[in-house]
Amino acid sequence: MKTSTEESEAPDQPALTSVVGVGPADGRLAHRATQGITRGVPAPKSRLETENELVGFVCDLLQAPDTAVGTISGGLHESALMVLRAARDARPHLRRPSVVLPQSAHPAWFAAAADVGVTPAVAPVSIDGSVEVGPMTALIRDQTVLVVASAPSYTHGRVDHVAWIAAASAAHAVPLHVDASSGGWALAYAELAGRLRQPWGFAVPGVSSITLDVGPDRGTSADVSMLVHREPAERRAVHASALASRGPLDSDVAWSAPSAVVAELTETLREVGHLRCAGLSLDALDATAELAAGLVGARGITLVAQPDATTLVLRADATCDAFVFADALHHRGWTASPFFPDQGPPMLRFAVTAAMLPLVPQCLAAMDDAVSEARARGRARVDPTLQRLLEKLDAHDVSEYAAELLLDAAAVLDESDSDEPERRQATNLLLKAAPPEIRELLLTYQRDRLSRPVRRGSPILTFAPATDED
Repeated sequence: MKTSTEESEAPDQPALTSVVGVGPADGRLAHRATQGITRGVPAPKSRLETENELVGFVCDLLQAPDTAVGTISGGLHESALMVLRAARDARPHLRRPSVVLPQSAHPAWFAAAADVGVTPAVAPVSIDGSVEVGPMTALIRDQTVLVVASAPSYTHGRVDHVAWIAAASAAHAVPLHVDASSGGWALAYAELAGRLRQPWGFAVPGVSSITLDVGPDRGTSADVSMLVHREPAERRAVHASALASRGPLDSDVAWSAPSAVVAELTETLREVGHLRCAGLSLDALDATAELAAGLVGARGITLVAQPDATTLVLRADATCDAFVFADALHHRGWTASPFFPDQGPPMLRFAVTAAMLPLVPQCLAAMDDAVSEARARGRARVDPTLQRLLEKLDAHDVSEYAAELLLDAAAVLDESDSDEPERRQATNLLLKAAPPEIRELLLTYQRDRLSRPVRRGSPILTFAPATDED
């Protein structure tokens, strides 16, 4: 860095204020005064400017009121933690705070509730896939700090009756949060286009906040999630809860660069615009409707519920095994993700995107071929040796060795099929056969096994020898 004498001899260089800078790749301080002004180009936007632009895009999409504010998070679990923690801390006198959740809610809500010490009160799902309003209303008690509705739900792809739930929540003076992370992006554009008659967002009085994954539902966790509050006071409660007695306080007064993911996403949405995003969302909804129509009367697999958004939820009938079907479908280039509901047989989530609209006939043909293969293989059963090992396990005392042994054996069975090296049938069957308590532990170990660092050895650094001139 130049000295003060050198700076006075170079008047064309901007003066630096006394701020703490973070050195970027080119060595300049991460301060607005050094970011390209001397080159005659506009300075890049700061993190706050970029995030505010992205939040504004989402608020416009949700037709949020002018008072609405938003917070960007790294995923639904983080957003759920913020909402639940603020709701809990808003009523600190409660000894056992609870949250009313649909049985079809995203798993992140149950995990977040456990993290912050809030007890879930779970409402059942009706035959059409939406939560039953009566039982859900009955679960709202004096200890309830939050009610959560889905638009659409994770397990069925259906929009809950938000208006009725909001009325019941308001009667008990409990805030209502709408989780739109599993396809709400397309739902919002469908509502703008007049395709959706049932209100679910801020148009419903009593909805205090909404979570939304930014971008179309791809069947996986989104890179960026958004938590939007109707009023700034409600978000201030989230910030106050996060800052209360939890270490040193950080201040966002200095300029800082936005994260690469948020910056690229904001730039993409700025260039694409709402019109093109709407076209893509409506194409995805059309593809979903065509696939759902093509599956009516299909053999082997059935729709769990008519989809409201862009995710099909499938269930195999007695002639077809869900895991064999999923493996066969994956072998043909399409992915259906198995999940285990609280009750009943396993289901499959099949995310639909706009790119699939011209490929609907090929997708239906692949599903039909996968059903034929699954029927030819017959009903899959867990390996007898694995079944015996499961029966010997104590649900309250499962050692790491026993869990690793079971998962290793299932992995060997999956890899034994050379034609389909990415099969997961044996592992899924093991999880299906395990009691709920053991299944949760096995899933924990399985996720740990799949998330391991790829090491390439410690770096070897070589430097040129120092010379007298240095």
